[in-house]
Amino acid sequence: MKKYICILIALLICFSFFGCSKPEKKEEPEETTAVMTEEPVFEKKITLGYYEDKALNPYTTDSPANRNISTLIYDPLYTLDKSYAPVAVIAESCEINATTVTVKIKSGLTFSNGAELSAYDVAYSFNKAKESSFYGARLGNISYATPLSDSVVFTLEQPDIYCEAILTFPIVQSYTAEGDLPVGSGRYTLSDTSEGKVLRANPNNSRGEAVTTNTVYLTPISSHSAELYLLQSGDLSYF
Repeated sequence: MKKYICILIALLICFSFFGCSKPEKKEEPEETTAVMTEEPVFEKKITLGYYEDKALNPYTTDSPANRNISTLIYDPLYTLDKSYAPVAVIAESCEINATTVTVKIKSGLTFSNGAELSAYDVAYSFNKAKESSFYGARLGNISYATPLSDSVVFTLEQPDIYCEAILTFPIVQSYTAEGDLPVGSGRYTLSDTSEGKVLRANPNNSRGEAVTTNTVYLTPISSHSAELYLLQSGDLSYF
């Protein structure tokens, strides 16, 4: 009997050794860190075509290409969004009362030369726009514009509750529209460089926004077909 008890005790001791043994530790694979290299970022060169023998003056040019470029140099009271709804740029607010439309001008706006943009400049620009062949027709319902301290009052021939949508003519500094290039307050200014004419970002633009492309290059074109060829060859960025 004692013999069986001794055997039982021996077996219990053996099992206790196996139960207390530590499990074998598995080695985990070493973590590898991928080295990310930043690729250099190159600013795409933007080039637009313009007719060198035609004016860039938005009121006198008969070139659609040059007029489109002028929208980068001059800002309007309102621009139109994709649904043709008016979006205020130089205007702050508009009050329409029958044939009287009062547009308040944003304060603190300046032209690219640092001069203050005033209601007088807006009225002056309206008169120039109404005399032009391109803007004159759309402004036909407006008899005249009267500048006040911080507003311009437009007097209509007939009531028009959608009058804001036609106040998209460019605003220029007074007495500069007689020249080839009036002074504007848009996102860019025109400069002559060794590479030709370029548009430089205007940090004091009336929209108060920073542009993503600081320089836009202008390439002379002579015809519609030449413009299409330059676009296909990659010498022009947009048409």
